[in-house]
Amino acid sequence: MKLRSRNIDAHEAAISTVKMAKIEAFESIFPGMLVSCGEFGICVGSECDGVPLETWRVQGRILCEVCATKEYGSKFYEENDVVDPGSSDAKFKCPAYDKEGSCKSKEVSIENFFMGNCCEQASKVFVENKKAQEKQLKVVHQYYKWDSEDLQDNKNYIKNTPIRIKKTEDRIKQEEEALNQLMKKVENAKKSLEEKRCYVRCNKNALQESKKRTIEKENVKNESLKRFKQLSYEYHPVASKLSLDDDVEARENRKDYQYCKACDEFYNDTDRRKSFLSSCGHVACLKCFTRRFNDDVEYTYCPFNLGKDCQKRYYRFEVRSLYE
Repeated sequence: MKLRSRNIDAHEAAISTVKMAKIEAFESIFPGMLVSCGEFGICVGSECDGVPLETWRVQGRILCEVCATKEYGSKFYEENDVVDPGSSDAKFKCPAYDKEGSCKSKEVSIENFFMGNCCEQASKVFVENKKAQEKQLKVVHQYYKWDSEDLQDNKNYIKNTPIRIKKTEDRIKQEEEALNQLMKKVENAKKSLEEKRCYVRCNKNALQESKKRTIEKENVKNESLKRFKQLSYEYHPVASKLSLDDDVEARENRKDYQYCKACDEFYNDTDRRKSFLSSCGHVACLKCFTRRFNDDVEYTYCPFNLGKDCQKRYYRFEVRSLYE
């Protein structure tokens, strides 16, 4: 028992040392801003700066996704004793704590700290430390991506739910007619009917709520994009060196006919030229139709592989004859 106790104490001491190093690293770029790291605020892995937006408890250690994946693999959440992820509970000072007009809060969440949402004065604070600028740009861009994904999920739900509701309502009418004709199955038919009516009622209510949430998500996403553009302008020397998808606005506004559905790239006049395969009618860029050619194999497949006609192979000269 004493040996086990010493091993546990050594393990906890090692974790404590790593946490202190991460806190000191964060303090070096945001001095005096971290009030409390909470229970899930500091990652003790070796692949991050120690103050992530989300963490997991993996094998008794608090790790961010990057560090957990590095140590336990991409399926760490399936193969280990993992607690569901949660937002960081670290607390920070208002970014404008020392300035006039600040809210003077010491309970600012990590999102409000980096987004500058705790008060109006906080949104006007821009740091000069380049490492701090890089950290803030990455965090704000991550929130923008999350907000965009949430918004897209809501849009997809709004688009698809009315169709499912209409189909369900049509099935209800059919089953009501069958109910009158098949009295022997009346109990089973009534039960199915009631379930489907409940589905329609619940989804109609959920649809209305989702429309409201979509408006809210649209505003949140726009604020994230606005903040990202603002920071990119203010921190231009740093932003120009980062790969943060400079074309986010163009991808937001692109049309279906402007990009290849197989590789998700915009069409151009060279290797991404818009082409089609006459045997199946699918449209993609030239590179996607020819990407399987090599020195040993002289045939390719339709990149979509959706139907029976798209599963056969085409020889090089046949494929060429199908392009415009």
